[in-house]
Amino acid sequence: MTESQIITTTSAGYDAHSLEEYATKWVNNMGLGEMAINDTRKVSADGVISLSAESGSLEFSVDIAAATPGTEPGWVIHGSYTGTPDGGRPYAQSTIEGQQAALMFNMTNVETGQLFDWFVSGS
Repeated sequence: MTESQIITTTSAGYDAHSLEEYATKWVNNMGLGEMAINDTRKVSADGVISLSAESGSLEFSVDIAAATPGTEPGWVIHGSYTGTPDGGRPYAQSTIEGQQAALMFNMTNVETGQLFDWFVSGS
């Protein structure tokens, strides 16, 4: 094997071994939320980040109507798996309406950074 044929691999870890390292890898655009008041983040010896949330409740209501014209019941997506030893075996999966088209609704609490997502289809 010549030098030009040598392949090098680089891997990136997404966990951290300290909260300082965590801060360099993860961005909290909305701020720390409740972690600014009671920071429950912990880093284990093997570099796994864990955290817990405060208990509580939230109640709201929303009326959403969505139309998804052009969807086809049982429509099949065709493709191939990539990065497999067999060079990409075929893939086929039928889909439900919400996987073909949907209305997406997000609600974010800017004080805590909590995010709630809904995907709604026509039926």
